[in-house]
Amino acid sequence: MNQRFYDPASTAVELSGGLDSANVAASLGAAHPGQITAAAMIIVGPAGVQQQDRRRQMIDLFRLGPDVTTSMTDNLPLRPGGRRASRALITPYDELYDEGKTTLLGLLRSRGVRTVATGTGGDEMMALTAAELSRAPLGTDPLDLPWTGPHSRELRGGFDTGTAPASIFNEVTLLAAACVAPPILRAGMWPIHPLADPALIRFGGWLPYSWRHLKRLHVARLERVGCGPYLVDPPLRENFEPVMDEALHRHGAAFLRAMLDRGSPLIDDGYLNPDELAAAATRIADGTPAPGDNSVCNVIALEAALSSFGHAESPTPVPA
Repeated sequence: MNQRFYDPASTAVELSGGLDSANVAASLGAAHPGQITAAAMIIVGPAGVQQQDRRRQMIDLFRLGPDVTTSMTDNLPLRPGGRRASRALITPYDELYDEGKTTLLGLLRSRGVRTVATGTGGDEMMALTAAELSRAPLGTDPLDLPWTGPHSRELRGGFDTGTAPASIFNEVTLLAAACVAPPILRAGMWPIHPLADPALIRFGGWLPYSWRHLKRLHVARLERVGCGPYLVDPPLRENFEPVMDEALHRHGAAFLRAMLDRGSPLIDDGYLNPDELAAAATRIADGTPAPGDNSVCNVIALEAALSSFGHAESPTPVPA
């Protein structure tokens, strides 16, 4: 962070409660006590209650400033009025939780925030090598989902063909930045990803297994600044899976049915099987999804992007 120009009074840190963003927040809070704004999307259910409690403790411990949050209960993906539901301009790389993120960034902008620090890159900084993993790396085995059509199945074995040369940044980090940064920029703020710094990535790659396994380095650093077991290893798992499950149940099934009714190039060109997609929509609407059904959110994201290109105008630029 010392290599970057920013005003602490107009800087926020995305403090979700996870190890990555917590380490970034701890650094910023120590450097600028009481000045850094904390921000987060609060997930649904008991895990969301735990998330709020842990964040409050972290904010006090790290000596952060104001706290700005948005509830995902009120900002479920695909909700009416969101960019995907209204066929507004969007790309497949925009966050699946765009509705909540857009609301949160609007709140930050209204408070005069101009810089947003994230925890992007923390997972990859502590990543284990393929040889160290007990299973294949996530995403290396193509999913055999029932709604994929014949064209998708033909292409399945070639997803690594013609890729760009490897960079110092892990591909997942680059994809994450491509997802996280655009909405921040659209809102008139500048994103900073400290844990994706090349020097830290090299450092992470040099660490022995014991310091990367379960992100031991991140945990130890937080323990050193006073975080107890509840803050570094909470009893409930905090992630967006329940948020997406609820969104698909309330809004996703209807989106899929509308897509099937009006037609889609993804179906016409053989990428999707309409009968299996309809069956998945029925299971989701009935609250009895099969394993893997939540992956249909990626189908919805791609279809929403294709629909938006022919209907939406470019977003209004944010005044300087």
